[in-house]
Amino acid sequence: MKLEKWALIAEIVSGAAIVVTLLFLVLGIRDNTEVLRATAYANLQNGLNEFQIAQMSDPELSRGFGQFINGDAADLSDLDQGRLGIGLAILFRNLETAYFMNKYELLGESEWERFEDSICRNRGRLQRYLGDDLIRGTMSSEFMGYIGDTCTN
Repeated sequence: MKLEKWALIAEIVSGAAIVVTLLFLVLGIRDNTEVLRATAYANLQNGLNEFQIAQMSDPELSRGFGQFINGDAADLSDLDQGRLGIGLAILFRNLETAYFMNKYELLGESEWERFEDSICRNRGRLQRYLGDDLIRGTMSSEFMGYIGDTCTN
């Protein structure tokens, strides 16, 4: 009879230990998820910052993007138009990364709103400059579908 009581007590204690272990695991996963989100967002921001630093440090590239934003990119030389096209592809790859980060819930709502606004604002400019065929080769069909469904400019 004594052995049965000890076995019952041991079973209760082991069950409680399992519950405590599971709680610690859940808390650890939650903390890890927040760190993963922060790291992913920081990496995305670093990519965009590098893009902007390259623009600032190269007057020709900066001028080309200025003309693109103002709608005068057709006046650029062939070399500058090629550089602009590469720069736009880099920008949209970063924006596509933001799209997938949002899809996998690695971005908060306020961060995503900024990226979505930038995607739609720049998509119209990009489409006028390069046309849909050239931008399709730069981005995934899923992202292109999202842009087509969401951005109406």
